[in-house]
Amino acid sequence: MSITEQIAYAKLDAICREMGQTLTRLSRSRLISQDRNFATALFDADYNLAVQHQGHPTHFFAVRDTVDKVMDYFSFDIAEGDILIAADPYFGGTFGNVLTLCAPAFFDNENTFTSVVRLTLNDLGGELPGRFQPEADDLWQETLRVTPLKLYRGGVLQKDIFKFLTLNSRAPRHLAADVEAAISVCRAAERDLSAFISRYGSDGARSACEASYKRSQKVVGDHLSERIPGVCEGAHRIAAPNGEIVSLSVELNCIDRRAIVDLSNCSKESLIGINTTRQTAMSGVAVSLLASILDEVAINDGVLDSFSFVFAEKSIVNPDFPAPVSLGDFGVLHGLAACVVHACDQEDELRVDGIGPAAYLFEPVGSVEENPPLYLDPGFAVSRSGWGPCGLAGMRNLASAEELEVDSALRVEMRELGTKEEMIVRVTNIGRPLEGAFVAFGAGEPDEATNPAIKIQGEHQVLISGAASAANVPTNAEIEFVYPRAGS
Repeated sequence: MSITEQIAYAKLDAICREMGQTLTRLSRSRLISQDRNFATALFDADYNLAVQHQGHPTHFFAVRDTVDKVMDYFSFDIAEGDILIAADPYFGGTFGNVLTLCAPAFFDNENTFTSVVRLTLNDLGGELPGRFQPEADDLWQETLRVTPLKLYRGGVLQKDIFKFLTLNSRAPRHLAADVEAAISVCRAAERDLSAFISRYGSDGARSACEASYKRSQKVVGDHLSERIPGVCEGAHRIAAPNGEIVSLSVELNCIDRRAIVDLSNCSKESLIGINTTRQTAMSGVAVSLLASILDEVAINDGVLDSFSFVFAEKSIVNPDFPAPVSLGDFGVLHGLAACVVHACDQEDELRVDGIGPAAYLFEPVGSVEENPPLYLDPGFAVSRSGWGPCGLAGMRNLASAEELEVDSALRVEMRELGTKEEMIVRVTNIGRPLEGAFVAFGAGEPDEATNPAIKIQGEHQVLISGAASAANVPTNAEIEFVYPRAGS
């Protein structure tokens, strides 16, 4: 890359990074402001991914794949001022409650860039508030499907579309605030991109992006050639909440500096929501392979095009619609990452797998008109590669004890390591009685005690381990979260 190309691309990278920082400050949901479960991206005039920043690894492939489908859907109907949206796990996505906004930026009547925000919403349909639907047996029980729509047409808000979104959420004000924050981020990026094009021109922008693609592809190609010495295989098993044993298999090969990933020998699709979409599965493999260099390389088409995947139809990693997928990142995602480590036979490599328990807490269903769920994940599985959370946990902040008590009437009584280096967190409900959807199963082998656990101690004791379940949380009840050491 020439010096001018490096400077120009650095400016694009800064615009994309600022989009994410602004989103965390403007959003109302803890999923975005604290857990950082979102991604921001810029696409060039040909809808190639120019740069991407993400707070959670499940967005790694989903941003590009969703944008490809949205832009193809509106290919002859895109105008200045439009904002396009989609939220569908089977439309390039990952799981429910995730909305992608695309804002084409025009300069001299030419679509020069497209700014994109992909964010996880508090609630968007489904049987229970939040994303976890432990007993769902199809997608409609998990979430509302939003096929491609124009939220803004020629700069004018389509009020019926916006109302359609908010009326299908139990947290309409939270949803409205988060969507408005994402819109503001896209509009600000449009102004920055206009200034960028004014300075460097369309040809300069294209040159900088193409040079960065080539550089990222070279860096990733060098890394993959070293990481994958030849044809290698890795396998892993998971005990699913319904008792079935899920077998995962990854075969890796590196040909012409590209990773060829064969996932065709994984188990068939499940009847419960532990399935993952192709995009989620691809993210688990790619992030595990690239963990040691992800902070050093720009994420763009040069990175994503360095992978090729093979899937079997109707498998756990490539289910057919309408198979449920709400729990796919709580087991299969991490199991695939473990497969990669076993395949490469490099146990000392930076490991990214290690899942913990989590919950959505909410007022008793049907008791209030608005019922915004609280996502509660108060600890983390300590990484096998050192102190701190594993890579697949994303960039989330650890839940603040003070904020939980003041905002949600949940008092953190304890947060410390146990004798087996498991993290134990105890939280007491000092407010009104609540209900919750709990997930406490992971990527451990079925004959090993490596699954997370949740214990609810109230009038009666409820133990959730190796399972996903809904349960009551009475006033003064204590919830204990147990996070086994990652990769154990």
